[in-house]
Amino acid sequence: MANAEGKAVCVNITGFGDHIADTTLILDVGDHPFITKRSVVYYEKAALLDVVAIEKALTNPKIRNERRHDSCSLDLLARIRQGLITSKHTKTAIKNLCKVLWGM
Repeated sequence: MANAEGKAVCVNITGFGDHIADTTLILDVGDHPFITKRSVVYYEKAALLDVVAIEKALTNPKIRNERRHDSCSLDLLARIRQGLITSKHTKTAIKNLCKVLWGM
């Protein structure tokens, strides 16, 4: 879901390890085909990205063939959203925007 300026909140998934302090949402193999090892959602780096630029990048054949992944399940999306709101590492501005966009 994008805001009025056409931007959407995006989060990064990274490997589980000592370098990431936020363990709000730990993902395991099987949560999504992209997840091949224990991972976490890196809420501290959540950012607003331009939806048009993302869609343009995804239509690039090189990116489409090498980096595009299946959509996540509604259950996983709900877990990611809940984690974004509850994580103490998510920037306040990002939390507030999501609460408005999600009608919270």
